[in-house]
Amino acid sequence: MGAIQVLDQVRNYAENVDTLLNFPNLSYSYQKAFISTDRRNFTLFAVPTMHSVAKGEQRSYLVENYNLYDYSDWMHPQAKRILSINTIPHERKVLQSVSQYLAPTIYNETIADDYLLSPFFPGNRRFYKYKITFLNEEVVELTFNPRIPNTQLIKGKATIDASTGRIIDVEYDGEYDMVHFHAYQLMGRMGLPSLYAQYCEVNASFKFMGNIVRSVSTVYHGLTKQPSHNPSSIYEEEQLLAELRPTPLTKEEQQTLQAHFDKMTKEEVQESADTLSKEKSTYEQIKDDVWDTVNENLLQKINTNFGGNNRGSIRISPVLNPLYLRYKRDKGFTYKFDIHGSYMLTDNSDISAGVKSSFSFKQRRLYTSIPLRWNYNIRRNGFVGIDINTGDRTFDSKLLEDVIKEQGDTVDWNKTKIDYFRDINVYFHNSQDLSEKWSYDAGLSIHHRKAVNSPAFHYTDHDNYYQSTAPLVSIQFRPGGWKGPALTFSYERSLKGLMHSNMDYERWEFDCSYKRKLKRMRTISFRYGFGFYTARGSQQYFLDYRNFRENNIPNGWDDDWTGEFELLNSEWYNASQYYARSNITYESPLLLVSRIPLIGRFIEMERIYMSALSIKALTPYTEYGYGVTTRWLSMGVFVSNIRGKFNSFGCRFEFELFRKW
Repeated sequence: MGAIQVLDQVRNYAENVDTLLNFPNLSYSYQKAFISTDRRNFTLFAVPTMHSVAKGEQRSYLVENYNLYDYSDWMHPQAKRILSINTIPHERKVLQSVSQYLAPTIYNETIADDYLLSPFFPGNRRFYKYKITFLNEEVVELTFNPRIPNTQLIKGKATIDASTGRIIDVEYDGEYDMVHFHAYQLMGRMGLPSLYAQYCEVNASFKFMGNIVRSVSTVYHGLTKQPSHNPSSIYEEEQLLAELRPTPLTKEEQQTLQAHFDKMTKEEVQESADTLSKEKSTYEQIKDDVWDTVNENLLQKINTNFGGNNRGSIRISPVLNPLYLRYKRDKGFTYKFDIHGSYMLTDNSDISAGVKSSFSFKQRRLYTSIPLRWNYNIRRNGFVGIDINTGDRTFDSKLLEDVIKEQGDTVDWNKTKIDYFRDINVYFHNSQDLSEKWSYDAGLSIHHRKAVNSPAFHYTDHDNYYQSTAPLVSIQFRPGGWKGPALTFSYERSLKGLMHSNMDYERWEFDCSYKRKLKRMRTISFRYGFGFYTARGSQQYFLDYRNFRENNIPNGWDDDWTGEFELLNSEWYNASQYYARSNITYESPLLLVSRIPLIGRFIEMERIYMSALSIKALTPYTEYGYGVTTRWLSMGVFVSNIRGKFNSFGCRFEFELFRKW
């Protein structure tokens, strides 16, 4: 029997196992994490989730949880926390990314969420080398190693039942997102539990700028013991956990837990509870919670809840994080900031507000987007909202041409930048998914454009501001539902005289986008579209499209690195009464650079970009690019051509360290 035959047996077992065999509706799990900060310095404050362990005399921490799992719907099990002890200050979470390795899915294409290619999945065999050793007549050991060192691949060994193909246990080493880990998992014996880990242990280490943080995490599933009563204090909670632990604590863990209890007494716990419940109003509790979080997370992502049953939430990007930067040729370095808050009104409705902004150091300009929402039907994505966008600049060469034609060359109008305008856009709209195939968005779009150099207009017959007030409607059709392509038709008509509008135009746009996930973590994305103006009044300027415009507030690799023209000069976005565009992006974890020794082990994903554009006076315009993302940053290089001849070359990169933390 060879390695391929063993792998075929493993796959056959996973596909044919009786998932209802010996499967309980209710069971318990015990999870423990012991965290130690071996070395630390001030840079640890800049790492998300590490603020609580970056200071103080305490160097080790213990977290324990005892959870109840309801498998009535085994496809969507419900978990409820029964007991919990956390010795980390303010009960924070540290190295939260490690928890993903405690619930590995080794039979799937990826082991953890959407990364780490499993060596047991048939489509991934091309990336691994296998070797088998018969331990006895009933058990075979399968060793697997990556053909190419890469952060998306693991190395290790598994013991397998030679007669059935059931994986008995497996251990492996890997490194992803700056965390080195060694995992061991013992699988269940029969039925659905045999496809998942009954016991799992993960030893992880994080090293950054001289800091070393280690953790040992274990989890036991399928337990049957239940607490004898509900605890009234943390001390009773610890006593109950002592009765329920599958294995006793180690000496270091006991010392850490005892040191934690030495800092507090039953009277202090009770007094604290009484103070919070009797002396503080709900408003004061919310205020204290929010400001405590802000003060402790100035360099961290802030994610906190407030209100009864935690119905409210606030998320704030790092305020002073120097790693939240991007670079693009036309804007130079840009610093991004994002804040979002919401409050649940009912199980199917909430209100939300946010501020997204980016500051371009080269342009010395702040771009801001403020979305306000009343989500009246969350299940159908139904909301009424206002979107406010500021900081954009718009211009129209036709305005400059008209001024020169009327006024002559007595003034060097090119130096006055008379065609540059500040643009504030306010969009009132209502949107909803009518079904899996149909959605609509309808509202009123207002653009207020004010000249950057208003005094120059005193010498012309033109206004120094232009305002459009336009009803807008978009209909989206998804022929294959949510997993297929999306076709969007948009119509906008500005009415002169409506709400001080002095512009008159009619615009149509069509957009088709599709993102298809392929096997082995590959993805291909398409975007096609066109737009045109069918009516424009006299002396009407500013051709402003919704689907063909520059994105001034991007959100990194996962958001906007496809469907854009990286090297296109911003002047071309509103220089034509029509446009037709196409963008194709192919993404793969193991493509080109990832195959280079030493370098490839740091590459998480690679992309190839191909884009084409047709507008008046610029047909065809094409761009080609290649991009990679690593644990530290995402970058891309691009080249553009006009009518088949080289036009320009440029690059773009973003610091995205800890983006998944």
